[in-house]
Amino acid sequence: MEEGGDFDPDHDQTKDILLKETGGSRENGHIEEAKWEEKAEDTVGNQNAEENQNVNFGALFSEVKNWRTNFTFSGLATALVLGLLPSLWDSGSDFAFAKEQRATKSLGPLPFSCLLICLNGGPRTPLSTILAHLNTSLSTSLTYFFISLPFHVTAATSLQRMLGTLATKWCPTCSHSADCQYRVCRGTAYLFFFLLLVVLAAALAFLLINFSAYFYFTAILSTIMVLIVKVIALFAHGPELKKLSAQMTSSESQYESSLQLMLVLVISFTTGEFTLSSVSSLLSSVVMIGKSGAESYLTFGRENLLEQTGPGWRGLLNKIKLLAVYSPVFIATTSARLTALAVELTYTPSFATALLLPSSLAVPSMLVLLTKICALKDLSVVDLVKGLLGEQTTHSLWGGRGREGSKKLQLFMQVYLLLLHSICMVLVLLDWISIIDPREARRGGEERQDSVVRLQIGAVVSLATAWLLSLPLFIVLYRNTATSPQAEDKGVGGKGDDNGNVDGDGDRDGCGDEKQEEGDAKDKREYGEV
Repeated sequence: MEEGGDFDPDHDQTKDILLKETGGSRENGHIEEAKWEEKAEDTVGNQNAEENQNVNFGALFSEVKNWRTNFTFSGLATALVLGLLPSLWDSGSDFAFAKEQRATKSLGPLPFSCLLICLNGGPRTPLSTILAHLNTSLSTSLTYFFISLPFHVTAATSLQRMLGTLATKWCPTCSHSADCQYRVCRGTAYLFFFLLLVVLAAALAFLLINFSAYFYFTAILSTIMVLIVKVIALFAHGPELKKLSAQMTSSESQYESSLQLMLVLVISFTTGEFTLSSVSSLLSSVVMIGKSGAESYLTFGRENLLEQTGPGWRGLLNKIKLLAVYSPVFIATTSARLTALAVELTYTPSFATALLLPSSLAVPSMLVLLTKICALKDLSVVDLVKGLLGEQTTHSLWGGRGREGSKKLQLFMQVYLLLLHSICMVLVLLDWISIIDPREARRGGEERQDSVVRLQIGAVVSLATAWLLSLPLFIVLYRNTATSPQAEDKGVGGKGDDNGNVDGDGDRDGCGDEKQEEGDAKDKREYGEV
């Protein structure tokens, strides 16, 4: 630096060293601060997504009690068009399909039921009892079982919450090892609940074989439960009831409509026929799956995008447009995956049951459980199981993560299931049974050949839908989800610069860079350079 025409190299070098040291320490401080702010922002974002997905039942009861506060005729029309009517159509078509299958018995009677009765009752088993079980249609029993699943899933979820609440209440929170004991209590509760799930699954299988009438009554209870929520949503338009209605629709879609769709496809591949009730059941299931998937995706996240469409009749039209834009990816994924499963179960039921289903569940389960140790600590074992089961049909939200926190898990399942089902579809196209065992293939005659042709057509449809529709649409969805937090912050009222910098409050002003520049300017002022 020059002062009065003289150049002082020692003074300039000293200032450079001081500036470098203070700038380096400030830079390190800003790096640590940026990391901490990024971690805090991710944590707050996940907490907001989880809070947006959980239902506050206290506020829910208040909304129902004071329903006149938020009631609007446009909200009534929205709940009717997007909530009650699709559920009525889906439930009615499924019950009509079950009634038709009671007469046609497309899949035959319930397996093992007559054998078990004869073994338990001995040779004195009344003939009327055996004939009654022979008259029980497998497809009818499965339909009632699928319809009743939302009821059983809701009961299991309520039991999980009760166990979690008890674990939180009983665990000490004031001692030095409170955190460790809390984790042990929660882990024990989840392990106990996982064992209960295994027992519940075994009990449901036993009831399906021996007391199939149980699922007829629980199917009615499940339908009443879903419809009651949708009817209440016609008049109470609060946010908590909307979340409960969306969760009920999601449960109805994942555990009823998707499985019913696969059952209809299996029967169609087996018989080669489409009846009016089967077409109605198939279409209603597809509509429910697409609407439910899009509704859950848009509702549960850092922001409720459906609520940003605006109030009134214009808001209803905007909701319908938004659902129409996002539904195709869920419909295409469901069509590809369930068609593949139906083809595999019809082509070789024993191979599909013994190898394919465990591969689609066991392998990703092991990888996800191993990942949980370091990266998925916020998801319980029950959340992982529900997520894996939901991903067998279409893209699902994992636990309370919302759309932003679930996108990487959805990407993993998309790639894994796409490759797995594609390999199986290629084997069906090659008719691998006729290659390995030609004698077994010739035993079926023309009937088997016709069935193979139908299954090969289904395999082509599955492959084309998976690679040409499901995968490209999911890539678009993934990219939109990756940028959706910024878009939501901007939509809330953030002010951004041309560089698109976003701070924790949603103001796009690049405050991190400005803080760095302010610190450097302060250093320069201290040494007379400014």
